[in-house]
Parts: sequence; structure tokens; C-alpha cells
Amino acid sequence: MNREKVICACHHVTAGEIEDAVKDGAASFKEVKKLTKAGKSCGKCKKKVKKFMEAILEEKNIENPECAKNVEIENDLLVDYTSEK
Repeated sequence: MNREKVICACHHVTAGEIEDAVKDGAASFKEVKKLTKAGKSCGKCKKKVKKFMEAILEEKNIENPECAKNVEIENDLLVDYTSEK
């Protein structure tokens, strides 16, 4: 998806901002809303934001959204810090 596409018209939140929030560890709609304000006003974009979040997590092979908190992006590679010894 085009990173410049506006997902939340009320707060002018783009797909890129939502993607960055998820990559930075937001693992729920509530967390994305807190970081980006997407869905904070009228709520019409809530379904769209959730669907886009799921697509990002699926693309990054993160099955459980809560796992995103333990994963960081380094040089376009996922690093899971829960498996470090």
C-alpha cells in the first residue's frame, strides 16, 4: 500500500504512520490509536486500520499481534528478542 494514502481522514493519518507504529511495537488498535490518533474521533476508519495492521503483521510473519512487542526491525530483518539466550 502507498505509505502516503490517508487511512484516517479526521487526523490525516497515513498508511506509513500506521505501519511505523506497528513496526515500533504497537500490537493492538488501541496502541496504534494512542501513537497515531487514527480512529480517535469518528471511528469510521477503525475497521480499515485493524485490517491494515493485520496485513502488516502477516507480511512480517507475526502470527500473534502481542508478539510484535518482542520484535524489532533491523536492516529490514525481524529480530525476535524473546529467543535470545
